[in-house]
Amino acid sequence: GVQLEVGDTATSFDYRPYGTELSLCQRYYEKLGVVNQISYVQGTTIAFLGQGYQTTKRTTPTVILSGTANVVYGNSLTTSSSTYGMDVSNNIRVGFYVLTSAVLTVGNALRVQSGIIISASAEL
Repeated sequence: GVQLEVGDTATSFDYRPYGTELSLCQRYYEKLGVVNQISYVQGTTIAFLGQGYQTTKRTTPTVILSGTANVVYGNSLTTSSSTYGMDVSNNIRVGFYVLTSAVLTVGNALRVQSGIIISASAEL
């Protein structure tokens, strides 16, 4: 319940709903996980993924990918990988590669079960 003002005249307190305040903050920074995302195989050891942000960033963010990708190919967990390559990064979505040790068939689908954390910072 504190509001700082420039000058010597106070104005009414500016109340914002939680969702509005969160969206305004996420324009500058967002951290999210990739869970149960379907991807497609782009090469024999490369799967491409795309992830949209909850809120459009104010500018193209600096993106850090971390964690270990658990990749399910067919009916079983085929690999765990912490090797990524960035493909696309703009203020709406990030695209990246997961490099696996499994031999994949180009064009087939796979699922990233869990493990990737995306940190996107578009701070001033």
